[in-house]
Amino acid sequence: MHCISVTYRKAPVDVREKFAWTNKEIDRFQNEKAIESSENGMVILSTCNRSEVYFSSDIGMDNMISMLKERRGIDDQTFDEYAELYRDEDAARHLFEVTSGMDSMVLGEDEIQRQVKEAYQFAHELGKTGLEINMLFQGALKCSRKIKAGTDIKYLPVSIGTLTANYAAEFAGKLGRKANALVLGASGKIGSVVVKDMIDLGCFNMYCTMRKHHIELNDEEKNTEITEVDYDERYSLLNDADIIISATKSPHCVITRKEMEENIDDHKERLMIDLAVPRDIEKEVAEIEGVNLYDVDFIKTMSEENNRKKAELRRDMEAIVDDVYGEVKEDIGFSELLLEKKELLDADPDLRKKVYKMRADHPLEEIRSLIEVSEFSQRKAGSRTVDSPGYFPFMMDLSGKRVLIVGAGAAAKYKVRSLAEAGADLTVLAPSFCPEVERYADRAALLKKAYKAGEAMGFDIVVAATNDQRVNDRVMYDAKKAGALTCSAVKPSEGDFIFPAVIRRKDYSVAVSTDGRDPHAAKQLKKRIEDNLTDELSDMVEVKQ
Repeated sequence: MHCISVTYRKAPVDVREKFAWTNKEIDRFQNEKAIESSENGMVILSTCNRSEVYFSSDIGMDNMISMLKERRGIDDQTFDEYAELYRDEDAARHLFEVTSGMDSMVLGEDEIQRQVKEAYQFAHELGKTGLEINMLFQGALKCSRKIKAGTDIKYLPVSIGTLTANYAAEFAGKLGRKANALVLGASGKIGSVVVKDMIDLGCFNMYCTMRKHHIELNDEEKNTEITEVDYDERYSLLNDADIIISATKSPHCVITRKEMEENIDDHKERLMIDLAVPRDIEKEVAEIEGVNLYDVDFIKTMSEENNRKKAELRRDMEAIVDDVYGEVKEDIGFSELLLEKKELLDADPDLRKKVYKMRADHPLEEIRSLIEVSEFSQRKAGSRTVDSPGYFPFMMDLSGKRVLIVGAGAAAKYKVRSLAEAGADLTVLAPSFCPEVERYADRAALLKKAYKAGEAMGFDIVVAATNDQRVNDRVMYDAKKAGALTCSAVKPSEGDFIFPAVIRRKDYSVAVSTDGRDPHAAKQLKKRIEDNLTDELSDMVEVKQ
């Protein structure tokens, strides 16, 4: 998943307006050919503080940028200056931080969780979200809920609405009386928060325009008088209003300078706060004497002190994001692994059961390892053909060669002795060692531990000699992948070489092999040859030298 983001951090209100989306515009944009054919689709988040497009990486960043510029009428300079681009894991992490309120103007704000949820649900209902986007958005929402429940962020003001109400109360305090407050768009999400918080503060006479007939209030709040005003009558209240707060969803200004001047007969000090994007209040209104007009960016200044108080909580929030995002990454990886290995798992029900059983308490890499080793084992089973000409015998100088033997029991002791005496740079890895292996502690590095996936990497020669075939398979898989020469003590046909029975004299060696078919017979043959060797052969070698 990728993300293109335009937020309050870099872009002022007039720029964010150009990137703002309505649901109708999002619906039309979802029908772009590249988006319709995408595996995972797209979600557009559009709020007063940010416009963000989360989209499947198969659409392509360059392709999405071109479509956005064309659809939104954005020139190259504006886009390059204000848009931030996130790719792959950075985009997913960004979504988690946005949804949890960590990237908000007010750290930990509540409203963004609802906005992300609604943006995701809208795209999902259109059938435009696939596996990855579904899992990431659901995980981000889960993470946000966990942060609210698991940190003290809930005890501090977290919404733009609450900060706006607090600032309005400071202004009202200067008047020495209850302030007359007009709230436009009081039934909207932000407007309703403002109204409820202003009621709690108890220092306002409230006048509200609403799309609905009421705001959902508790019993105490219902006893507080709120005068509902018809939206078309808003200008008639401007003269008496001390505070005017606007948070409608209108696509154009709902208070203009001309209408404002025509409806006030004094220039008393008035506080006007515009929380809408696009803006509700024409910016020229600020030129009227006595008017103090602030837009939503002013909340950024108000929130700085609040954010300082919450800075110490950010560490706790980040830890939860790390935890939940890590879980979601594993879940996505697991789902993709099941799809990738579907044919193998369908053909092997026992392996599928093991995979699902491991999912509860094993990391994804161990599950992938189990599947890969199973594949490897199936490919290698009986790999040496019946009519094979056998192994090619050759003598190798092992001095300086890095050799690993995994296992230190009966199957390994002969290998340890042979390789140690041949001068190999030998490492033996096993949870425990038999006495025959321990006596070579001065000629080999003995590591008392269980084998972990990947530890065979970096060796020239690897020998799998444990009594656990699952471990042997993992060792052989890792060694083959790394390009090492391999030997399997339990399944010789799966390795590159076998250990012959060796007769070693001062000046020569004799190796005997049955190509791994019957090691016992090889030992018997070795004994017969050894019994018939005389000093004459040694004399021949000495004369030749």
